Amino acid sequence: MTARSQRRGFAAYAKTWFAIAGAADVTSDQVGISKSAWIKACDVVGNAAAATSVALIRERIEAHECASPSGDLRGLIKAAHVGELFLSKSLLRLAGWNAAAARDH
Repeated sequence: MTARSQRRGFAAYAKTWFAIAGAADVTSDQVGISKSAWIKACDVVGNAAAATSVALIRERIEAHECASPSGDLRGLIKAAHVGELFLSKSLLRLAGWNAAAARDH
């Protein structure tokens, strides 16, 4: 999932969005996202988008760009409420990081 870290992403072996969401549920707790924030995200944006958000937040944590994982997820929830959540832009940014890291190696 990331070129910044050598380990496989939490969803590397998941075959369905349901499995990815289950892995994100566990991972969210491990990276400091409160259970209430995770549940709210699933309710507001759905399990797939919530899992994608957790993966993106985890990448931001590894890049030392995230001081408050729960706060970041709650910010994503607020953006979704006003129609301004664009996970595709965040995924493209991550792809750019990965491409740059691959060129550097």
